[in-house]
Amino acid sequence: MSGYLAAVMSVIIIIAAFLTCFELKKPSAARLMPIVSLVVIGSVGRIIFAFIPQIQPVTAIVIIAGACLGPADGFMTGVLCAAVSNVALGHGPWTPFQMLAWGVVGALAGLIAKTKTGSSLAVMTVYSVIAGAIFSVITDLYTITSLFDTMTVPYALTIFAAGLLFNISHMIFNAVFILILYLPFRHMLKRVRKKYL
Repeated sequence: MSGYLAAVMSVIIIIAAFLTCFELKKPSAARLMPIVSLVVIGSVGRIIFAFIPQIQPVTAIVIIAGACLGPADGFMTGVLCAAVSNVALGHGPWTPFQMLAWGVVGALAGLIAKTKTGSSLAVMTVYSVIAGAIFSVITDLYTITSLFDTMTVPYALTIFAAGLLFNISHMIFNAVFILILYLPFRHMLKRVRKKYL
């Protein structure tokens, strides 16, 4: 098996293992409802903004999911946002890497929010910038692993550098979307959890 196929299969196994664990807990409809709602919002937002590279609200929505619903729900939201939106935007071997990247972003948001001041707007805004870099590193691994047999360190650094301008815009607009969406969505999700969970 080539290094590329091994990398793709590893990512798929990680995602499948999480989904299996999540399903084995038999989540209630009340728990799934906010996740589904955020997946729809994130996916539609990504499709609407698709004509502007790296400027879309998905990362912010996934961060909100993790911060307000917890790491597992954040991971699930990220995975599903990539899978659902790519139905319209196009699936390919890059999809598992996008699923994992947004899943990790959501899970980390949930872990950060568990700390004393981690759920504040300021902390989540800073994290949203960092999340843009995390997402980019994981998705750039798709390109790197696809060239696994001929890859060198300078070549890998060139790939990361080539996407730098796109990644910077992603990081900046993550913060913009968090500043706009975080507090209203957090208030809404708290009401939903209080009423149904």
